[in-house]
Amino acid sequence: MPQLLPLSLPQGWAIMFNVLYDHVITPANHPWFVEDLLWLTRVRLDATGIQRMTGDIDVGWYPSGQLDGAYRVRLLGEGGWDAILIDFASRDVGEVARAIRLCATAPLENAERAQAYFDQAWPEEPAAQAG
Repeated sequence: MPQLLPLSLPQGWAIMFNVLYDHVITPANHPWFVEDLLWLTRVRLDATGIQRMTGDIDVGWYPSGQLDGAYRVRLLGEGGWDAILIDFASRDVGEVARAIRLCATAPLENAERAQAYFDQAWPEEPAAQAG
């Protein structure tokens, strides 16, 4: 049985939905590779409870269920789907885990700052090991 992809997230992120498994697409399992695999949202805990903040990370497989598709990792800023700050694609689940980590630490002010952070950090951070 495949395991969920281990996520290394900084404080302040909540997993809203997760069926992102640590495995490679094959003809036998391709229907499980769909657009909605992982949704993370930024949160803050204060005296009134958990408050949702600006910032979401969405991971899916596009086109859904297709062997020739790829994972898409998107960092959404204020404005949600109208404010995509980072849009990363890869077929490698290890690279996806790494992209999620970088998106979770990227600045959310605007797309240029977020993308510059991502581009600068990508070659410096050691690659994640996919299981």
